[in-house]
Amino acid sequence: MHALCGDLVCAFNAPGRPARCWSRPACWSRALTRHGAQASQVPAAPATQVPSTPPLQLSSSASVASAAIGQEFQYTMVVTGDRATPQAVELRAAIDAQLEVLGAAGGQCSAGATVICGLRLQPQQLATITIAVRVRASARRGTVIGFQALAQDDAQNTAASERIQVMIAPDSPTRAQPAQRAACANRRASANHTCRAS
Repeated sequence: MHALCGDLVCAFNAPGRPARCWSRPACWSRALTRHGAQASQVPAAPATQVPSTPPLQLSSSASVASAAIGQEFQYTMVVTGDRATPQAVELRAAIDAQLEVLGAAGGQCSAGATVICGLRLQPQQLATITIAVRVRASARRGTVIGFQALAQDDAQNTAASERIQVMIAPDSPTRAQPAQRAACANRRASANHTCRAS
């Protein structure tokens, strides 16, 4: 099908389908309107959403996976901010009763059943807090001690670290002393009885 547009021709394959027209823009528009055709439109690409970084992030780790009675080790916490201005941050970490707190460093900290540390975090920087502990003599061998830290800044943003675990080492098997083994061997050689070295 053809439509005259001034002294030029616009060509349509069928009503309602995109047309081919060699004419001025005004002619093209009138031809499309007359035959109900619409120019094809290329859909806009969806906007890519970049995940935003939390304003406050906190991670924690332990210097050992297992600790014996009386052994010392450290918990380390790293707090990171994503603000353009300095932020005041308070960090709290509850310490298991089977551990004795020896001290904390990296901020203004008060040690107790819960260690509380205050610090000022600079823009796009991180701060590290360490807590030194010792396994108490009364700790139960073979048990697992959990640890998790919490942080909050002056804009009420909060963060929690992952929960980590440290096992209190179980009793190691008792080994027979050389003198005990020798005495036991002598008794077995001189008499027909069972001897066990402890």
